[in-house]
Amino acid sequence: MLNAALNCYILCIEWLIITHLKREGRRDVIEEEKEEGGEYYRELVRELKDDEYVSQKTFEKLDEMNSVERRWMAHHKSGELAETDVRNVRDRLEILIRELFPRSDSPN
Repeated sequence: MLNAALNCYILCIEWLIITHLKREGRRDVIEEEKEEGGEYYRELVRELKDDEYVSQKTFEKLDEMNSVERRWMAHHKSGELAETDVRNVRDRLEILIRELFPRSDSPN
């Protein structure tokens, strides 16, 4: 179950960034992918580097995930996945949601 949860949290982070970029009128990642091919997690996170909505700490934690949790998930590494690692990703996801979509500004 931890592997599935980690996968879902990472995908949710990617979709939050894609939605945010489109909402802000910066990019339509989905349309671009139709012509240019796929977008990777690291490139999506880099879009947040100087974003006014995302704290530096959130950006750094998301960027670190590329070389830890996400790489683990993407390459289906064997071995135990610690529940605390998954909780950390979930917690960062919740923070990102609050930063990108404050209560008065839902993504709908």
